[in-house]
Amino acid sequence: MSIIRTFVPVTEEQAKTFKKDSSGLEDFLFSQAAFENPRRLDMDKAWDGVHYLLINGSDSF
Repeated sequence: MSIIRTFVPVTEEQAKTFKKDSSGLEDFLFSQAAFENPRRLDMDKAWDGVHYLLINGSDSF
C-alpha cells in the first residue's frame, strides 16, 4: 500500500463552495476536467521527499 499526492488548482469560487459544502469535492477531484487540467501537479510518491525537505530532515513531530 502506498500514498500518492496530486494537487488540482481550483478557482476562488470553487474553494469557497468546497469550504461551505465539501460533498462535491471528491467528484471534482476525480473528474475528467481535473485530470486533464494542465496545471494539475501529480507528485506520485515524491511527497515524502517534499515532507523531508519541509521539516529540514527531522522525523520528530
